[in-house]
Amino acid sequence: MGRVSQPEAIRTALAKKLKVLLEERHPGRGGSRKVAEDIGVRPQQWSQWAAGNRFPLKDQRKKIAAYFGIDEAELSPESLEKMNEQMRDRRNQAPMVRGVSDVAQIATILSNMQIRAMNGEMPPERFAAVAAEILKFVHYALYEVKNDLDMPPSESPFSQSRIVLRRK
Repeated sequence: MGRVSQPEAIRTALAKKLKVLLEERHPGRGGSRKVAEDIGVRPQQWSQWAAGNRFPLKDQRKKIAAYFGIDEAELSPESLEKMNEQMRDRRNQAPMVRGVSDVAQIATILSNMQIRAMNGEMPPERFAAVAAEILKFVHYALYEVKNDLDMPPSESPFSQSRIVLRRK
């Protein structure tokens, strides 16, 4: 079966998804090379996918999905097109609705990272540093929203947040 070229929007959606998956699994530098090695492709090939320049074949998407522990369907062109449609719809929603969705995604990422840290798969100091940076970003984003709503700074839900990690 020959290679079928995917539209740029689909390749870009895949690149965004791969970036998120990579950051969750391998925060920091060097993760791309590790993923490429583990799924049996050249690092340059992974880079082409991650940059949105190329689209992996079905058997390659299957290996990627297995590596990251996600459903293979999440990497299908149809699923990625649906994700693009949802993103277009989100742009038309009120800023507060988008913000709530983004915070839920951030909470999921932090939760996954915390579990990895608690299981010893990630140094607790690394988790705390990444979480602190994410919370700074969330705090800034909420500050922007509250300015739109005339909310006093003390009412920001993250104004007094602290990261606590306890090993099981």
